[in-house]
Amino acid sequence: MRNGPSTIQEFTLIDQLLKPVGLTMWDQFIANESATISEVINRKPVIIVMRLKVVSHNGISLSTKPSSSFVINPNHSKATTLEERLAALVGSMVA
Repeated sequence: MRNGPSTIQEFTLIDQLLKPVGLTMWDQFIANESATISEVINRKPVIIVMRLKVVSHNGISLSTKPSSSFVINPNHSKATTLEERLAALVGSMVA
């Protein structure tokens, strides 16, 4: 339970099925993970997030909780596959 006012920042992410998903970051995640994501957002980073609150109402919405953790641009073959799929999708939209 939160005491006092909280700070939030909202992002729209694209999941592995290339569908939009809302992510709300609370409090301590804004200064750290949100700042890092904001610095690399133009490069369309792959973001893995664990231990989120998931709400299913008019689509899926995600929210951080104190135990959430982030990995931004992991060096993993599945991340490379996601990057390639996104590049192909963006390329087909421009062509």
